[in-house]
Amino acid sequence: MWATTFEKEKKIWKGNDLPTCERNLSIATVLLKSLNSESKKIAQINATTGYSLTFDEIRIRTNRAARNLQKRGIGLATEEIFGIVARSHDHLAPVIFASFSLGCTIYTIDSLFKKFEFVQKFQKIKPNVIFCDINAYDTVVAALAELNHQAKIFTFDGERGGSVNVDHLFEKVDDDADIIPVSVDAVNHLAAIVCSSGTTGPAKGICMSHSMLINAATFTYGWEPQSKRIWLNTYSIYWFRSLLSLIAGTIHCATRVIITEKFTPQRILEIIEIFHVSRLSASPYMLKELIHCDAIKTANLSSVENIFLGAYKLPYEIGKMMDDLLPNGSVNNRYGLTELGGTVAIEVPKFSKGSVGKLKSGNVAKIVDENGKKLGVNERGEICIKSMSMLSGYYQEEALTKESFDEEGFFFTGDIGYFDDECDLFIVDRKKETFEYNSYVISPSEVEGVLLQSPQIAEVCVFSVFNQRGEEVPTAAVVRAANSDITADEIVQLIADYFYDRNKLAGGIYFVDSIPKTPSGKNLRRKMKEIFLDQIATHHRTSTSISSTTEG
Repeated sequence: MWATTFEKEKKIWKGNDLPTCERNLSIATVLLKSLNSESKKIAQINATTGYSLTFDEIRIRTNRAARNLQKRGIGLATEEIFGIVARSHDHLAPVIFASFSLGCTIYTIDSLFKKFEFVQKFQKIKPNVIFCDINAYDTVVAALAELNHQAKIFTFDGERGGSVNVDHLFEKVDDDADIIPVSVDAVNHLAAIVCSSGTTGPAKGICMSHSMLINAATFTYGWEPQSKRIWLNTYSIYWFRSLLSLIAGTIHCATRVIITEKFTPQRILEIIEIFHVSRLSASPYMLKELIHCDAIKTANLSSVENIFLGAYKLPYEIGKMMDDLLPNGSVNNRYGLTELGGTVAIEVPKFSKGSVGKLKSGNVAKIVDENGKKLGVNERGEICIKSMSMLSGYYQEEALTKESFDEEGFFFTGDIGYFDDECDLFIVDRKKETFEYNSYVISPSEVEGVLLQSPQIAEVCVFSVFNQRGEEVPTAAVVRAANSDITADEIVQLIADYFYDRNKLAGGIYFVDSIPKTPSGKNLRRKMKEIFLDQIATHHRTSTSISSTTEG
């Protein structure tokens, strides 16, 4: 699966070929086939409660949910959008599989968001039906009211207000036979919309077709024949990696372990031992937490075959430390984008030199300079990818979709990297202004937009710095308005009022006289960052005020 060849004349790198997906094949058809093939096997275990479901139990719930939704007049039109406002839940799988069976589009959103964020997510992409964690119900309803939009709401773990308990969808129906999934055009029919925050602002919707999901899930992660296939995923369904884990785990007949509790490194190590986890999906941040946890000194990690990493660039030293702790497995450094169906390249079978390894099957890559000229071996430039598991576009963003691809159909990743002599891909830097903190993509302009709503703030520039643990964290330089005495604590509260703690300014808040800008008035983030680092070094971090100059 993992091999890359370099075509010197064309200056492109290619992974192995993939078979063409059938044009009318629904992802639901593939999932139902897998659910039938391993009917008695445990498909899912909730490590928090111990509750488990077999493949057959998920299949039955999928069929009942689809038919009961139809009885309620829901899912009769394939253009319907089903909002999934949930983290991990025992009955999330059959709800999602039923949605696919009806030919509807799922739209995944984090249930921890606040009203401001829900309004952003629902403003352009308006779901007809919402499946919601009960704790998020009031906030979701308030956001819908602000937009004057109505949606039928089903809640997990009970009912509130006008919601309906999801459990009612699993009530017995006249026919428990497999539902025949709605016929779709697999290449063009929208199966899922996944949120992405980028340089163009919040609430971008990445459009995923049925064939994209099939290719991404079927050919992403191989399993050894002797593997017990126990897969631990700690992410909420908001993240594509979690949706991919659900779909790929089902297709490959793996037992998925989910948790419905707060992540701690000690607990993760306990779960690995108790359930003999063979595969763990993790971020470099989680890996660092595990390595520095005292419990790892006595933890039994003998069952672990692979730890697949994503989210942001892994420091080589961290990966090597963890790799040395796995007696029968390895850390696999990975590079991917949601727009490209998750994984683009991965270093297998063994973590060694800190590259992200070989291209996944179905991927073609080129490296280009600032003028779009193709570069060769060991030459650094922007990574551009053409993939069989590539997005069909951004939801209702025709201009953005068009500018995201070049004339040859390659997607601009915004990442800087190169291929070495062995056709291994290395990631060097990011071209985009966004960055990741605690596995969340931070859009500086989005945070600035919130802070600038305060009359006490004249200007603000959000950028990233590295903390003592080597994590990229958000930092703000703030210019107070005339006669304002706003404090850092008050700014922290402003952020807390609008965002879940993903956007907290962990790198600090610094008051400045002015912010460097382009002639057109855009923030020069790199320049601001340079000024910040220079003056912080000069003052040895003894002052909370720094000064800067304005360009242009």
